[in-house]
Amino acid sequence: MDDTLTPSENTYPVVALRDGVIFPTTENALLFGRGKSVMAIKYAMEHGKKIVLVMQKDAKFDDPSENELFEVGVLAHIEKILEGEKGEISALMLGLSRVRIRSYLQDTPFLEAEIEELTESNIETEEVHALIRHINTELKQAVNLGKGVDVVYLMNIMSGATPKQFSEQVAMILDLSTKERQNLLEELDLLNRLKKEAELVTKEVKILEIEKNIHVKTQKKFEKGMKDAVLREKLKTIEKELGGESEDDKEITELRKKIKAAKMPSEIEEKALTELKRLEQMSQYNPEASYIRTYIEVLVDLPWSKKGKDRVDLKKAEQILDEQHYGLKKAKERILEYLAVMKLKKDEAPAASGKKKPYGRVIKQPTILCFAGPPGVGKTSLGRSIAESLGREFVKMSLGGIRDEAEIRGHRRTYVGAMPGRIIQGIRQAKTNNPVFMLDEIDKIGMDYRGDPSSALLEALDPEQNYIFSDHYLEVPFDLSDVFFITTANVLDTIPSALRDRLEIIQFAGYTDDEKFHIAKQHLVKKQLEAHGLHHLKVTLNDEALKLIIHRYTREAGVRELERQIAANFRKVAREIVEKTS
Repeated sequence: MDDTLTPSENTYPVVALRDGVIFPTTENALLFGRGKSVMAIKYAMEHGKKIVLVMQKDAKFDDPSENELFEVGVLAHIEKILEGEKGEISALMLGLSRVRIRSYLQDTPFLEAEIEELTESNIETEEVHALIRHINTELKQAVNLGKGVDVVYLMNIMSGATPKQFSEQVAMILDLSTKERQNLLEELDLLNRLKKEAELVTKEVKILEIEKNIHVKTQKKFEKGMKDAVLREKLKTIEKELGGESEDDKEITELRKKIKAAKMPSEIEEKALTELKRLEQMSQYNPEASYIRTYIEVLVDLPWSKKGKDRVDLKKAEQILDEQHYGLKKAKERILEYLAVMKLKKDEAPAASGKKKPYGRVIKQPTILCFAGPPGVGKTSLGRSIAESLGREFVKMSLGGIRDEAEIRGHRRTYVGAMPGRIIQGIRQAKTNNPVFMLDEIDKIGMDYRGDPSSALLEALDPEQNYIFSDHYLEVPFDLSDVFFITTANVLDTIPSALRDRLEIIQFAGYTDDEKFHIAKQHLVKKQLEAHGLHHLKVTLNDEALKLIIHRYTREAGVRELERQIAANFRKVAREIVEKTS
């Protein structure tokens, strides 16, 4: 700032405006609250009531410097002011002319500058009048589309204003950015300014049309929803008057029948009926209604009293185990001993079942089996064979990588998207309360901040506790004492000691070469012939080739690599057959 400048007759106080400015010949009320602005207004009131209004380049600055203000502004006359309780001033301003800031003379206690008035070109031509008509038409359309316009400005525009006044009034009512408003202010040629205003008002009309279309579509959807709701309520009333049931009543009646048919324990049935009553009293539009409906459906789907076939025939079981698994003599003996104990317990059951207990504690099996051994020795498939020999459903749940306790116990119903744990889901899938339930890879359970899944398994795998297994989602106990749990593991070191204490370990040793040979002859070759589409062709793998594969290419404890090597040979055979035939 140049301190050598001295005040002249073209020196006026300057007020910075954050957004918006008045144009020449227009009148508007502005609110001033910043200290410099208030002092400039008061000074101007005592010295001719004239002041220069300049827009800021960036509205975020509270105390803008001269470099943060535009050069072109408006010289305005203060018509009247009104001071507020907190020191702010409301001032009615009348724009006089466009001016350019030549230099600032001071910046405290308020801005003061020397200005020069800008000469405008206001030549009225036919093109000017055509543009005025066009803008007038577009403005009327904008008002019809819902644009808010001050009545005073609208009256001034429509009441025979001169082309210059028309242009300035239009600039005041358009929704413009700071840059667009400043461009109109700096445009000194009337024709060019009207052209810019025509483009801006047309753009605004297009935006208003889009907004109206969106509003109309939204309103139609809303009205359709309201109409459907009213019609549903009327339909309910008509059906009740005719003695029939509405859709909601039919759903409630159906759920009530399912609850009765599920044959739950009395306490659980009472809980289900209480939830059903809550659902009945709720509006179908209540978000909680879907949660309660899902909860009741889970309860009625669980096999509370539905048992599968349970034949404990040792000879049949031994036959199935020998047919499907070669070797594993010690493991098979231990399984048959286990089934023999189950047979004796089953024979005692009728005497115990005569006494009705809500959650009767009758230990159905002595312990939980754990098949431990290297990969590929038949642990999982042996579990399937046990289920087949007993005539029960088979459910397999892989525990590898599980880190969240809720995977076992379920989520509480307060969470969005809550569901029962994997154990209850498996029982629901089996549709019987006494399946063979295999927990695979129990040695690979993880643990993190979400809890310890192995601790949650303690209750499920403990015969002393699992007759009242608690799932967080169900909120009622479920009897798991009839479930035949089998776990599998590759190593025992990673199983927590408390969990391992509840398991009876059956070790699976690796197969010998002779055992691998018989397994391949009886099972693997047939399986791979079918898998490769060769079972209907005269394709064989002789004993010498099979022994060579076992001796040279498979050094593992299990038979998975042996199966892959047999598959590799059959793939080559399949390719040769296809190439010859084609």
